[in-house]
Parts: sequence; structure tokens; C-alpha cells
Amino acid sequence: MNIDQIFKKIDDYAQHFSDRQLWEKIARMTKKVGYEVLRSVLILYYTLENPELPGKVRAVILGALGYFILPVDLIPDFIPIVGMSDDIAIVAAAIAYASLYITQEAKDKAEAKLKMWFK
Repeated sequence: MNIDQIFKKIDDYAQHFSDRQLWEKIARMTKKVGYEVLRSVLILYYTLENPELPGKVRAVILGALGYFILPVDLIPDFIPIVGMSDDIAIVAAAIAYASLYITQEAKDKAEAKLKMWFK
């Protein structure tokens, strides 16, 4: 499966994205997934605010965040340790895909939010 096929599949998860569900998932997973994973999730979230974000990149980000939200995906999130590995891989791939559109402002907002949570 090539990267375009993978991201096409991820597009299917975009319908599961919502702000409320993302924040609920982050609240539940804060201690389980760790700082760096949440940083990446938040960077993607704040990158959605970029008005110059192309539609395809927006779709990939929404798909990755939708995938992150869903508790039942390739590897169910409730399985200890490995349950989040597929979510982490999808988020990392979306970060790489969207890297040209990730602004310092999105990174700063993510860091500020994390500092509030992790003090």
C-alpha cells in the first residue's frame, strides 16, 4: 500500500472528527500517550486554523484526528501498550504530510496548551 492509498483510507475517518470528541479523547489519554504524542495531535489541530491550508492537507489532518478519536480502529485503543501505536503512526504520518503548512503559531499554541496540562 503506498502513501496515497493510506491517506485515502484515512480520509474515511475525517467524518469522525469533532472538536468535542478530540478534547474528550485528549483528556482521557493525557497520561497514557505522553507529551510528544499530544504535542503532535495539538499541532495538527491548530494547523487546521491556517487559512492557506490546501483541502487535501486539511482532509489528511481531519482523517488523522478522526482516527485518533475513534476507540475502535486497526488496533483497539483499550489494548494495553500497543493499542495506541497505530494512532501514533497515523498522527506522525499526518505531521510529515502537513509539515509545509505547520506554522510556528500552531506549535506555540500546542506548547502553551501542554504547559497548562503538564505544569
